[in-house]
Amino acid sequence: MRFMRFGPSIIFLRTAHPEAVKKAIGEIFSVGEIPTEEAIRESSEFETLLFVTDEWIKKTLPPRTGFLIKHGAAHVISTVINRNLPVERVHVESTLIFLRVPEKVDEALRFIAEKYGGEVMSLRDALDEGEASDTVIGITKKRLSGPIGPEEIEGAVLIRRGFLQVYRELSTDAPLLLFKLLPEWNELTIKVYDTEKRYEENIARLMMVIEDLDLGFVVGEGWDWDYPRPLMRVPVYKLKLLSWEKPERVKFLLKG
Repeated sequence: MRFMRFGPSIIFLRTAHPEAVKKAIGEIFSVGEIPTEEAIRESSEFETLLFVTDEWIKKTLPPRTGFLIKHGAAHVISTVINRNLPVERVHVESTLIFLRVPEKVDEALRFIAEKYGGEVMSLRDALDEGEASDTVIGITKKRLSGPIGPEEIEGAVLIRRGFLQVYRELSTDAPLLLFKLLPEWNELTIKVYDTEKRYEENIARLMMVIEDLDLGFVVGEGWDWDYPRPLMRVPVYKLKLLSWEKPERVKFLLKG
């Protein structure tokens, strides 16, 4: 289960020739300009949102349209430099980290703001006020294995610290935050039995579903015996799943 991941990198190219730069970006990376909200919604971890604006603009507030590039920021910036595009300045947005919580979004925002000395605000305001050396943590209830739209970020915290330090601390603190927000988790036992002995295939399929649907944390697994009838012993593979989902919902999703 993923409860934390990075968002896309956001880069602004300031130029006196925005149309020429946009055309070059489209040709170099084989992409087209799309609405900003669509670009954010379709972006994945470490991909790049690129915006081309007039050279006099200083705010790091995304315009209405931009480019979604399926490469990391380092590759994009090096390509822009090596191709000698007529760019006057490059502005880099704050590093964006998404954190998923099951409930109590306001409490999570307060906890993070107090813990890291940040300020609670909307995602738009955080991106507008943040600098390249800052970190923005966006809180969502949506699973992190898929794209996340700006409307699904229910609040953000702007932290005036570099993302490496924040990320290292957050990796340790986030599980504690989850248990603070939801003290009572469901511990479920899933048993796999196959008369055709295709255990590896079924276990791999089960793990794939658990991970793709973000159903929880597998905290234990191994072989055991089960007794479907008196004096009838059969081998089963057991997984212990720690989840904030209700057992009935987990069963429904696993049965398909």
